[in-house]
Amino acid sequence: MASRGRLGPAGFLFAAGTSAAPARRGAMFVDFRDVPPPPPWQPPKRPDPRPQLTPRQQNALAAIIGVNVLLLLVAPIGGATVIQAIGALFR
Repeated sequence: MASRGRLGPAGFLFAAGTSAAPARRGAMFVDFRDVPPPPPWQPPKRPDPRPQLTPRQQNALAAIIGVNVLLLLVAPIGGATVIQAIGALFR
C-alpha cells in the first residue's frame, strides 16, 4: 500500500496536507529567543591602590632601615670579636 504524503527536506515522510516546518509541540527543540542577551563586556575592575604610608610610618620605617644598615656594618666586627674572645679562653 502506498502512503499518501511527500518527503520532507531530510527525507522524512510528512502526511499529505501538512507543512514541512516542525510543529511546536513537546521538547523537540529549545527556544532561545526569549532569553535576553548577555550584558556587554566590561574590563575587570582594578583593585584599589595600596594605602600610602603616613609621615609617622615613613619615619619609623627609615629608622628601622637605618638601624639594620648600621648593624650590617657593625655585627661582623662584633661577631669576630666574640669568636676571638672564645678562642682566647681555650688557649
